Amino acid sequence: MTAIGAAKKRLEKELPPIPDSVPSAKGRVEVRLVKDLESCSGLYDPIERVILVESNLTLVDKWCVVFHEAVHMAISDSDLSATAGLTAEVEEHVAVCIGNYLVTQALSAKPMLRWPVKRRKGDG
Repeated sequence: MTAIGAAKKRLEKELPPIPDSVPSAKGRVEVRLVKDLESCSGLYDPIERVILVESNLTLVDKWCVVFHEAVHMAISDSDLSATAGLTAEVEEHVAVCIGNYLVTQALSAKPMLRWPVKRRKGDG
């Protein structure tokens, strides 16, 4: 088994189940596990305000999809595509980049918010 395979196997035991919904600035968004999404592992539908996740994925991969689609949700909620002229191609790259970082933080044994903070003199 590869190191990545071993890490995924360990994480499968530690991760919580996929939630029924995720928070958003515009209210909670339902998360649905579905079978046979065509040509993708997940999808955010801004009209129905739902995240669809392929049910046949491993739990680790489902979490990666949830974070990725949540980035699409945040972009949609902020009207960034309309106001900043963000193309679908660029939005996808942004969702991959930020989604991967969020997954890294969520799965980290020491997420950034729990890092010890060294206060600088005068910071209170």
